Amino acid sequence: GDGMRRKLFSGDNLFFRLMGRLGDLMCLNMLFLLTSLPVVTAGASISALYEVLYDISMGREGNCFKKYIRAFRKHFGAATGYWMLCLAAVLFLASGIWGAGYMERGSRIFFQGFYLALFLMWAGMLSFGLILISWAGYSVGQALRSAALITVGSFPWLIVNLTIGAVPVLFLLSGNRFVLAYGTPLFVLFGIPLSGMAKTCVYRRALKKYGLRKKVDVL
Repeated sequence: GDGMRRKLFSGDNLFFRLMGRLGDLMCLNMLFLLTSLPVVTAGASISALYEVLYDISMGREGNCFKKYIRAFRKHFGAATGYWMLCLAAVLFLASGIWGAGYMERGSRIFFQGFYLALFLMWAGMLSFGLILISWAGYSVGQALRSAALITVGSFPWLIVNLTIGAVPVLFLLSGNRFVLAYGTPLFVLFGIPLSGMAKTCVYRRALKKYGLRKKVDVL
């Protein structure tokens, strides 16, 4: 009767909660893509995205649009500075890998392995550094120092996160028609925040042993 009808159309209904969450992820995906278009602002976009995803993972409700814009503005200075340093570093690494290709075989293998190790270090410092800026409010200098230590100390978690990020890309590059037909729209609508949710869980585990949590959690 009336009780069943109220239960079906209640905001606590699983269906409506799921639709609401998908709407949040779609909104975040669109915001992330739009605010990352200038490229130089991508660091602030990543920091803002993971601040909102952290709140979602902790079950905190709120307007995702407002939260994202607020976090984007809050972290813009530090995250953009950090991002630009990381872009400069990856250009240096790319030039080194390219140059190593012209060396003799023995030297080429050595230096390509060396630059691969540096690339993994760079990937860890990029990801952990922006998370520290987002969740702990670190400055650029603090993020650089701490991210280097965390990358070495939590290297397995870095590999897990890189794998999470690579999986949807590999599926889309597979050329499988079924994957392309159904996976591409899903990725365009929800892909970045969906993989970000999985990465958020990994970041929380990786940072836990260092006593690092999002500032709002600290009493």
